[in-house]
Amino acid sequence: AAGLGWIFSKEKFFTESLSFLSFGKIKASYGNTGNEPGSNYKYLSLHSFLTQTRPYQGAQAISTDNLVSPDYAWEEVKKLEGGLELGFLKDRILTSFSYFKNRSSNQLINYQLPSITGFTTVLTNLNATIQNAGIEFTLSTVNIKSSRFSWKSDFNFTAAKNKLIAFPGIKNTPYSTSLVVGLPLSVQARYRAAGVDPATGVYQFYTKDGGLTFTPQLEDATDYTSFDPKYYGGFQNTFTYKQFSLDLLFQFVKQVGFDYFFIGNLAPGMSSGGKNNQPTELLNRWQKPGDVARYEKYTATYGDAYNAYFYQKQSTGALTDASYIRLKNVSLSYELPALFSSKLKIDKARFYFQAQNLLTITKYKGLDPESQTYLPPLSVWTVGVQLTF
Repeated sequence: AAGLGWIFSKEKFFTESLSFLSFGKIKASYGNTGNEPGSNYKYLSLHSFLTQTRPYQGAQAISTDNLVSPDYAWEEVKKLEGGLELGFLKDRILTSFSYFKNRSSNQLINYQLPSITGFTTVLTNLNATIQNAGIEFTLSTVNIKSSRFSWKSDFNFTAAKNKLIAFPGIKNTPYSTSLVVGLPLSVQARYRAAGVDPATGVYQFYTKDGGLTFTPQLEDATDYTSFDPKYYGGFQNTFTYKQFSLDLLFQFVKQVGFDYFFIGNLAPGMSSGGKNNQPTELLNRWQKPGDVARYEKYTATYGDAYNAYFYQKQSTGALTDASYIRLKNVSLSYELPALFSSKLKIDKARFYFQAQNLLTITKYKGLDPESQTYLPPLSVWTVGVQLTF
């Protein structure tokens, strides 16, 4: 690995002509690292005793632990990064911008095998190249600073994306249906939804040739969707006034998620055990020929509408915006003045209130935009006293 940095703000030209610039640095680095296998002797055929079986003719039975894999090697990761750091107004404003690109190849994986081989996986190297690239931005400011009051802010922003750069012979591997060269690893092939058919009230979908169908085939799944966040970050503010201190941390994420209505297994109108509430969104369902509705008609039987619902779950129609802004942490504290602390014969006394996950701003309709299929994180409130003697 090698790195290079230049603090150009110390050069005479910048100190004389750009006095408002208190700090400036350009940096770049490149490295090539490896990662050895986690276990020893995996290239051999290892065996172990079966302690839960009865001995046969005085000998304990043994079993094979793994298949022989003599040719696997270390993983390889190539990392490239460049950045710029700036400070203004005697470092009251500090900012940094960096770009990174990492490429990993020869990944050590448990390669999938047919179970008829006696094992479902074998340790080997994956003949693929994966790239992770993106930008990171940070900004720290001292907005107000006086003898009694101060206000500091910190902001960070990250936009990263991974994709499969190359995978020779992917069509002849078990990953041919889950990975696509040139796309992120998390992509899913989905049917392209065409809405509800006004004539029948059933979900319909586009075929690979642009036609319409109620029963799409695997080859019709031509829309690839990644569920990785497009960008994310945080915004923190710290306020102090005399002995009081207040910290607020906001978290934000831009992402695509699943419409909560398509997470379950019940089509519109169906019930579980004879009793089941229906979301109010289903008021906008198809009810008669000619209706233009978002949701298909009610059904209580396993017919065309029921099957179309499950196709819809595998289509772009089941996706929605799951972006959110969350007030992640709040901390309020008061430190007893030294005069009162000394009278109480203690070094320091601090009273505090802390809270987590107080507020979430989102258009997502469901339990939680972050997890989507699970309950939202708990709101935790803590009140305490910290004494130092």
